[in-house]
Amino acid sequence: MKEKHVLFISTSYAEYDRRLQRIINTLISNDYKVSWISRVKNTKFSFRSVTHLYIDTLFKNGPLFYLEYNIRAWIKSRSISSDIVTAVDLDTIIASFYASKSRENKFVFDAHEYFSEVPELIGKSWKKKIWEFLANKYIPKVDLAYTVGSELADLFSNLYKVPFSIVRNVPSILDTEVTKEMSNNRDIIYLGVLNKGRGLEQMVEALELLPEQYRLTLLGDGDIMDELHTLVKDKNLQNRVNFKGWVEPFQIRQTLQSAWCGINLLDNNSLSYYYSLANKYFDYLHAGLPIIANKFPEYISLNAIMETSILIEKLDSKHIKNAILSLEDAHTYNRLKENTKEARSLWNWEREAKNLLDLYTSL
Repeated sequence: MKEKHVLFISTSYAEYDRRLQRIINTLISNDYKVSWISRVKNTKFSFRSVTHLYIDTLFKNGPLFYLEYNIRAWIKSRSISSDIVTAVDLDTIIASFYASKSRENKFVFDAHEYFSEVPELIGKSWKKKIWEFLANKYIPKVDLAYTVGSELADLFSNLYKVPFSIVRNVPSILDTEVTKEMSNNRDIIYLGVLNKGRGLEQMVEALELLPEQYRLTLLGDGDIMDELHTLVKDKNLQNRVNFKGWVEPFQIRQTLQSAWCGINLLDNNSLSYYYSLANKYFDYLHAGLPIIANKFPEYISLNAIMETSILIEKLDSKHIKNAILSLEDAHTYNRLKENTKEARSLWNWEREAKNLLDLYTSL
C-alpha cells in the first residue's frame, strides 16, 4: 500500500507545540510520511523525519499576519506532494483548503479551541464576524474533523453540521511512580502562556494571602510577563515567585514533579475559555499533582469520572486561596494525588493515539 503523506499547516512555534509533535510522532511511527509548515524560534529545529517548512512573516500579528501567513503557507504547500492536508485551527484553514483542493487531497481540520470566541476578539465585532464567516464557509467542506474535548466536539458538530471526533492532548504514560504522601514543599506551579484571562493576576494576589512557605512557579511566557513582574514587585513577592520562561518539553516533566499542586484557571469572559480543555490539566495529573481548576463543563465531567481537582466557582484571590488551603487536609490531598494514578490510565496518549490512527486510516 502506498505510504500516505500528511501535510500539517499551523501558525504555532514547532518547538513548543507538543500536541502536534505527539500527533506527528504517532503518524510517522505508523508508516505515514509527514510535512509540517509552521513558525519556529530556532531555524535549525528538526523533528524526526518531518519535512519542515517554516515561515517568518513580515507582519507579526493582526489581520495582515493571518493573511500573509495563509498566502505564504499555500505557496509553500505547492512544493509538497501530499495526500492529506490538515489545518491546525481556524487560522490556517484558508491555506489548507486550497492546498488540499489543488492536489485533490483529503481535507482535515484539527480544532484546538473555539477560535471565533477567543478573549482577544471580545469587543471586536467585525474581526469576530470574519472568523465566523471563515468557519461557516470552510469547516463544512472538511473530510474529517477532530478536537480536544467532548464539549467542543458536541458544540462544533451542531454548529457546522460536521461530525467532530475527539483526540485529547494528553501525555504518554510516565514511568515515574506517583506517591501517596503529601509533599513537604508548597510549590504551586502554572504551565502555559502568560496572557490575560489565565487567572495569573488573581493567583499572585492569592499568594499574598497565603503563608510565606507557599511559592509560585510560572513555566511560560506571554503578553503580560512585564505586568506580572510589576505586580509581584508591588506586592513584595519577588522571593516567592519564580519566572522560568519557556522550557523545552523534556524539562517540563521534571519541573512539574517537584511541585505541590497545579493551577489551571481561566476567566469566564469567552466561550472559548468556558468550553476549553487545557493541555496543562493532563500534564499536572500525569505528574501526580492535585489541581486547582475552574468549575467549567469539561472539568466537571472529568472530575466526576476521577476526582483529581478542587474546582472553584469564582475566579478571585479569595476562592483560589481557600482552594489551595483545602489541600492542607492530608486526606484530601492524598486522595486526589492517589487518584491521578487511575486518571493516567484513563487519559494518556497511548489511548488517544489509537483514536487518531483510526481517524486517519478512515480517509
